Amino acid sequence: MRVRLVTGSRSLTPQQETGCKRILFESGDADVVIHGACGWNADDPKTWTEARLNGVDALADRWGRWMQAQVWRVPAAWDTCEKAGPMRNAGMGGMVANLRMAGYTILPTLAFPVKGGRGTQHCMRICEVNKIEVVAHEWLGGGWEIAA
Repeated sequence: MRVRLVTGSRSLTPQQETGCKRILFESGDADVVIHGACGWNADDPKTWTEARLNGVDALADRWGRWMQAQVWRVPAAWDTCEKAGPMRNAGMGGMVANLRMAGYTILPTLAFPVKGGRGTQHCMRICEVNKIEVVAHEWLGGGWEIAA
C-alpha cells in the first residue's frame, strides 16, 4: 500500500487553495492519505464532520476520498494538552516510519507551508528526523513552487 502524508496551513487564500488542489490531484494516487485534521473543533469525535476541517487538511481529506483512499485523520488533542500540535506531528511522523518498517510504500510527504506557519515547519522537521522525504511547496505570491 502506498501512503502519503500531507501537511500545510490551516488558512489559505482562494488562489493558494486552487494551486494546492492542482498539486494534490497531479501528485498521483495513494492508498492511504494521512493529515492532521486541523479545523474548528475538528478534534472532537462527537461532533466531527468534514465541514469542520479547513486549509490543506480539508483539501487532503477531499482528495483522499475522491481517490477512494483510506483517509487517516490525526487530530491534535487540544483539550488535554497545550503541546497537542507538536505531539500530533510527532505521532504522524512516527506512524509513517512504522508503516515503512511494516512494508508499506511511503510516498514523499507533500508540504504547503505559508509564512509564519510553525506547525507545518515542525511536521516537516519530524519527517526529516524519521527519514521521510518531504516535497515542500513554497508560496511565491503567484503560485506554489517546489522549495529549494
